[in-house]
Amino acid sequence: MIFPSSLTPLAAWAVMMGVLLSPITRAEPTLDIELLASSCVNCHSPKSNPSSAIPSLAGKPESLLLAQLTAFQSDSPPPHTTVMDRLTRGLSHEELTALARYFSQTTTKAQED
Repeated sequence: MIFPSSLTPLAAWAVMMGVLLSPITRAEPTLDIELLASSCVNCHSPKSNPSSAIPSLAGKPESLLLAQLTAFQSDSPPPHTTVMDRLTRGLSHEELTALARYFSQTTTKAQED
């Protein structure tokens, strides 16, 4: 390593040790809930459509949504789960909780014709 000529070897050593021994700081990743939820909305549209086989998640209780998402991740998901067990597998508990909160606070929109 090349040091500026103004630093003595002892000062250069002190700077290096300070860098090496200082705690590593990383920015905490932020969760973009709208981006994460966008994949859910592809099937679970917030538009109200009673004839749809796939229910809207908008306005459902947070605790119910979280329980369902957690059940999908379990080793024995509910019967007739289709793809939800695979879609939730890679999500953390924090992400599941954020999704449940997001959809519980989303309003149902009337189906547009």
